[in-house]
Amino acid sequence: MRAVVSGGMLAGLESLGLRDTFDAVYGSSAGAINGAYFIAGQATFGTTVYYESINNTRFINGARFLSGRPVMSLDFLLNRIMTEEKPLDWEAVVKSNISLHVVATRVDSVQSCDLTNLHTKQELFAAFCASATIPVVAGGPVDFLGAPYLDATLLESFPYRTALADGCDHVLVLRTRSLESRLGPPSFFNRRVVAPLLARHNPALREVVLSRPERYNADAETLERAMRDETATPSIYSVCPSADRPGVGRLEKDRTRLVAGAASGLIAVWEAISGDTPKTVEVLVACSDFGRPIT
Repeated sequence: MRAVVSGGMLAGLESLGLRDTFDAVYGSSAGAINGAYFIAGQATFGTTVYYESINNTRFINGARFLSGRPVMSLDFLLNRIMTEEKPLDWEAVVKSNISLHVVATRVDSVQSCDLTNLHTKQELFAAFCASATIPVVAGGPVDFLGAPYLDATLLESFPYRTALADGCDHVLVLRTRSLESRLGPPSFFNRRVVAPLLARHNPALREVVLSRPERYNADAETLERAMRDETATPSIYSVCPSADRPGVGRLEKDRTRLVAGAASGLIAVWEAISGDTPKTVEVLVACSDFGRPIT
């Protein structure tokens, strides 16, 4: 749900008319879904999914954990919301000159993999599922073309390294936390529940879970240094929400907080690129199906 912030950022790029300035979009987890809506020219529309369609118990239901079922229902998101209620123009995505790179964690080899060259709706949505299956919370490993995958952020929260490995020389990174934000030690849930369960699939995944904060913080520091060095090649620039704006939790369902998260992302892009403050309400309301006021 925190990806509503990067959704707002993409809505900002869309409202500034900058979609066609990009050659490729790399996305981790929900960021890959946001990126697909952006490529399709539906970034603002896609952002409304968070605060109009999935901020409910049909998508997030903690009680399901007690019966051994995933807390988050990716099936509801992909096959109900993104197919029927707020349909992604998947044909526009697969036919676009802007290539989509869905990053996911391969379970058997413990590698960050780039799932690209997707040609059908089935391949596209399967890649989304592979990239966004948060361990335990969204279920077990997902099969994609014969290999098991889990959420991309286990290894690559910011998929800039995959972009650089592909030869990209100008990279814009959209982050959902402030520039200075860092992760603390692994939570009790990750240490006692997630790590042991993932170790059943591959013992090496235990350390992946426990070392994720260290890896995240190292990447965050790399991106912060890149912001300070304007002469560096390749050029990496990050857009982050302001530290004084309220954050969004991973399982957030409150509409007001989610809209505020989208607004913080949109404002961050406008201020970083145009030096101006957008009329946030006008941009977000434009694709609101229900016409409810945005505050």
